[in-house]
Amino acid sequence: MSSYSQKETQMATYTPADKEHLEWCLYRALLEFDVGNKTNAVASIISDFREHITTQDISPTLIIGVVGPAVEMSREDFVDAVMGFSV
Repeated sequence: MSSYSQKETQMATYTPADKEHLEWCLYRALLEFDVGNKTNAVASIISDFREHITTQDISPTLIIGVVGPAVEMSREDFVDAVMGFSV
């Protein structure tokens, strides 16, 4: 899963498990983003955030508000938006 740059893996996480979860979420979302399925990339983040104790309470509205605009920009902007979540 290490096709990310050093910057892409600098997340605001507090434990190795939290970082691993965010990397997993990002990896799955980028699979969609990289083939042009930007709506599915955001949906993937929303769905995957529900799978972990530290992200399950982040509202879909907040995720859309943060990640949604970035998905229309560059891959780097999308990655930065996803990684901006503190868990």
